[in-house]
Amino acid sequence: MLRIVKNHKLLLVVDDDSDYVARLEEVLVRASSDFNLEHTEELPKINNILAKDYDVVFLDLVMSDASPDQVFNLCKELSPHVPVIIVSPTEDKGIIEKSIDNGSHAFIVKENIDSRYIVHTISKAIDRFDVSKKKENSKLLEFKRAIEGLERKLKAPEHAQCSHAECRLNEAIHRLKLMA
Repeated sequence: MLRIVKNHKLLLVVDDDSDYVARLEEVLVRASSDFNLEHTEELPKINNILAKDYDVVFLDLVMSDASPDQVFNLCKELSPHVPVIIVSPTEDKGIIEKSIDNGSHAFIVKENIDSRYIVHTISKAIDRFDVSKKKENSKLLEFKRAIEGLERKLKAPEHAQCSHAECRLNEAIHRLKLMA
């Protein structure tokens, strides 16, 4: 693993093209950006990525040890936990749409290695991730409030002896609380 030690964000680059990684490293250093960069040439397991608490993950779509579908699957698994940027050698609309459908927060064509563009894309990916997390947390809070409201209704004196439907609803609420 290659590591550049600077300040803030921890960035993982999953790419078997060492020339691209060297150019990306150059661009980030030239931009005076605050990134710690780690690099691996093989598609890692999700647990290995999540254990490190990366701020952003770059996933190359064209890897010698993985198909694009395997990369998209990893993207789908990672996207709820960390911003993912898909890197591709081509700007194909179908690939861009598929990367978005699989949860990527941004898409970069390898040839577009301008420092402002890269730093802007990383920043936007983090922003999109933060917005999606806030929406998810808001929906979860709304869901929890609905459950609490149902519980209060079921605990009311008129529901002391619950009907079959009310008892099943109570069980469902309990299961939902365990999931939330």
